[in-house]
Amino acid sequence: MPLALGGSAMLAALVGCAAGAAVPGTVPAKAILADLHCGGDSPGVRRLADAVQWEALQRRIARRRPGPPATQPGVPDFSRESVLVIEMGRRPSLGYSVLLAEREARLRDGRLEIRVAWEEPAPGMLQAQMITSPCLVVGVPAEARAEIIVLDARGRERVRENPR
Repeated sequence: MPLALGGSAMLAALVGCAAGAAVPGTVPAKAILADLHCGGDSPGVRRLADAVQWEALQRRIARRRPGPPATQPGVPDFSRESVLVIEMGRRPSLGYSVLLAEREARLRDGRLEIRVAWEEPAPGMLQAQMITSPCLVVGVPAEARAEIIVLDARGRERVRENPR
């Protein structure tokens, strides 16, 4: 949901300054959590609005996890950061993952572009048969209220935030 500030350049400059970004038009991005069992059936990206949604995500992951619970990160500060959940969707085997590729996200034309390592097993590669649903949770400054586009290492769009 872009801010109405009169142009993407102004938005990029405003957000870059507010977040203390080193490069104009970028904001810091940090990986909060990566997991193989997030439970999403289809690829997508969405924002978590508050601690209640964060706790719901944590419970969903814990229910789907086959082993003991992993160390869980603390609740993000929703007043300072937007929390984004990037999901690969349901996958038929191990060998799939999504990880943060760059520590900065780019603001372009009212869009926040996040680069990830979108990993899939090579065709014909043997993989353990286990249903997974990999996800990555990313924190960006709360001021970065642009449409989210997730790109892989080659610059291909993988998922985009559905406008509401």
